[in-house]
Amino acid sequence: MKSHPKSQDFYCEWLGLEPGPRPPDHYTLLGIERFEAVVTRIEDAARDRVKLVRPLCTKFPEEGTRILNEVTQAKLCLVDGELRSEYDRTLRIHRRLWIQSIRVGRQKQVRRSATPTRLRAIRLPTKTRTRMLENRRPMMTMSGMI
Repeated sequence: MKSHPKSQDFYCEWLGLEPGPRPPDHYTLLGIERFEAVVTRIEDAARDRVKLVRPLCTKFPEEGTRILNEVTQAKLCLVDGELRSEYDRTLRIHRRLWIQSIRVGRQKQVRRSATPTRLRAIRLPTKTRTRMLENRRPMMTMSGMI
């Protein structure tokens, strides 16, 4: 296996995403509008992402498998109406808190390094994560089904 620098951003290189928080939110990962609700668009976007990443898995199996699994999780979350609404609610709350923290940082004239500069990966509530795991389909890896 060919080595690569740890700072390599596979999201930028493989999916053409702008630099930003990693892992990106589901909508950004799939390359669709934020809060998209049309299931066929979500499924098509996920299929397109898989087509981009799968050929690269032979060269970078660990990163490729991780991104393929993230795409699958994003798709499963966004095509289920209940899971999507919970995810959207969480996404809105995190965005609102992020904006408020920037405003507070400006008011207090806090050093730039002390203000949050990006949205962290969103952690869904335990009940939602458990439901996603129970409903997930087997995922493919380079070594077979998991």
